[in-house]
Amino acid sequence: MLRVCLTGTIGSGKSRILAAFGKMLNSQIVQADQIARELMQIGAPGYVLFCEKFSDSYLLENGSLDRQKLKKAISDNPLLKEEVEEILHPLIRQHLLDIKPSEEYLQEMMIYEVPLLFEVGWQSDFDVVISVYVHYRQGRERLMVRDSIDSHYADDLLALQMSSWQKAMMADMVIDNSYCFTYTMSQLLQIAAYLDQLMIMKTRKSDEKS
Repeated sequence: MLRVCLTGTIGSGKSRILAAFGKMLNSQIVQADQIARELMQIGAPGYVLFCEKFSDSYLLENGSLDRQKLKKAISDNPLLKEEVEEILHPLIRQHLLDIKPSEEYLQEMMIYEVPLLFEVGWQSDFDVVISVYVHYRQGRERLMVRDSIDSHYADDLLALQMSSWQKAMMADMVIDNSYCFTYTMSQLLQIAAYLDQLMIMKTRKSDEKS
């Protein structure tokens, strides 16, 4: 199986690109953030460990996680961020590696979205790492509009991650999403063609060994 990982800063447009990629390559997509949300549902493994650590400090009256309160607290306290990551990251990583392609997809290629890939050091888990690049100001503006937050809060959230250019320097391939989506799509088409060829080569190599 070919594991392709998409990463990038918050506000860079990763999710939109991920959806387009999945359709273009007819490949299953997996989002680390979605896995994290599932792990923090009431009674799930992450939720249980979180409550053991923090009791009801970040819970709503119905027992579910108060995501906005936790997100704001993390932006104000880097140590809290580390404590939450110690609980969730091992569970998320194992879940990512355990997922197998569904039979409805034509080829054994999976595309993952892991926003904090380089920060947590999981890049070696994937065959190809693609980083979505966006200018800082543009990414901040997108984040402000998307989450209805001010520039100071947006800066605090962006400061919790590596910069867009740092991620680009560490990736195997880069998608520049600073301009119109037509330009972005032209890059996706080229990368999709490359990944198709890479999948063919990997399949042939596997057949030769068998």
